[in-house]
Order: sequence, then C-alpha cells, then structure tokens
Amino acid sequence: MNKIILLTVAALLLAGCAANKPVVRQGDVLVPEIDIVSVKENSDEALRAAQQARLDVEVLNARVTEMNNQVLGFSEEMASVSTAKLEELENRLTVLTEEIKHIYGELDSLRLKARVPPRKEQPAVFDAGVFGPGGDSTLKLSGEDRKYRQGQSFFNAAQYVNAVVAFKEVLKAASQGKNASNAQYWIGESYFRLGQYAYAIANYKKVFAFANSEKADDAQIRISACYQKLGDNEQAVVEYKNLLRLYPQSDYAEEARRTISQLEKQP
Repeated sequence: MNKIILLTVAALLLAGCAANKPVVRQGDVLVPEIDIVSVKENSDEALRAAQQARLDVEVLNARVTEMNNQVLGFSEEMASVSTAKLEELENRLTVLTEEIKHIYGELDSLRLKARVPPRKEQPAVFDAGVFGPGGDSTLKLSGEDRKYRQGQSFFNAAQYVNAVVAFKEVLKAASQGKNASNAQYWIGESYFRLGQYAYAIANYKKVFAFANSEKADDAQIRISACYQKLGDNEQAVVEYKNLLRLYPQSDYAEEARRTISQLEKQP
C-alpha cells in the first residue's frame, strides 16, 4: 500500500513537471524536458509528509489505547466508591471520553492526508451516558440521574446559571431522591461561584433538611466562607464554631480552627 501511494505521488509530480516544461526533439520523437532535481525534491517532501502522517497516527493510536485503559479502570472503580468519589470519577470519565472522540477525529483527518483507507467500522468509545454499578454497564441512567449529570456538566463548564436550573430540575423530579441533597448543595455552590453569597447561604442551609446528607459539613463550611465574603467575620466565626460542634470529625475541622484563630486576632 505504501509503495502504491509513493508511486502515485511520483507519477503526479512527473506529470506536473512535464506539463510545465518545454518539449525537446529526440530524433523523430517529441519528449518533455524534465527537471530531475525538482522531481526528486518534491518526491522527498511527499515521502516525509507521508512518514510524518503515519507517525502521527501511531502516536494518536497509542494515546487512545492509554485513555481507553484509563476509562476501563475508572468504570471498575465506580462500583465500590462513595457518592462524592463517584461524582469526581464520572466527571473525569466524561472529559476523557470527549478527548477520545476528538482524537479519533484527528486520526480520520490524518488518514486522509496519508491516503490511508477509511476505517471499516466506527471506533468503540465508552459511553459516559451509560453507567452500571457492580460492573453492569448496560444499566441506563434514570431521568433523575440524567438531569443531575447535566447539572454537573454545566457546573464543570462554569455555566453556573444553567447549573442552578438543571439542579433545580433534579429536585423537581425527585425532591427526596438519591441525588436531591447533593443537587441542593450544588445549587448553593453555583450561587457561591456567581458571587451571590446571600442566595448561596440560603441554599446551603436547605441541605440540612436532608437526613444523613453527605454534603452537610461541606454546606456548613461554605456558609462560614460566605459570611467572610460578605465581610461579616463575627458571624463567620459563629458558623465555623457550629461546624466544630455539629461535625467534629469533619475533614474541614482543622481548617475551621485555623480560620477561627485568624479571624479572632483581627481587630
């Protein structure tokens, strides 16, 4: 196949050179005068371009293999992790999946440049819209899950207004569903990112209405941070102390103690 490509390129180059060169008589036969040096330079350039394209294809194929392995690893991890960790893995999985699709697009472009025949079948790409715990990858996401995933996507893309709308749709679809308390937290977080700290506080406080919410201590420390952002350090100290009182085992406890110490030293 490579020989055929190179012979074809060489033939085209020869034809181009012949079309632009004067003809000379050799006996009774008219033949085109060919610039051998120009032909060689052009053929060498075409060869280098084809070799580079093939190298690019190999590099991208290796990258796709590596990323597909990562995707498989993430899907196996998802079966036994907490909801918070699951959210992180799913976000990373979505990013990787989109990158894989982009790389396949680049590969197809390189195939055209290198005159490689198009692939017979579409490449297999992990579908981030399908997830099944315990290894059951055929389990489709519920409507609630899809809305929640959409909210995550908006938030990760810094589209915080859209994220608020999407997470509110989650609560409307299932006010006490498995994603409800987390959705409520991310509404507060979206307002926080928008700099609307009063709205953020109001929505963080709603997280406490959900029994055994995994986001309760997250919401509490963000409430404290909101009061700091609003310039109310006195109330911020109160809220940090509430964190230590209500959630003494929180991962944020040390941060709360450190911040309380700093704020209480301020005049």
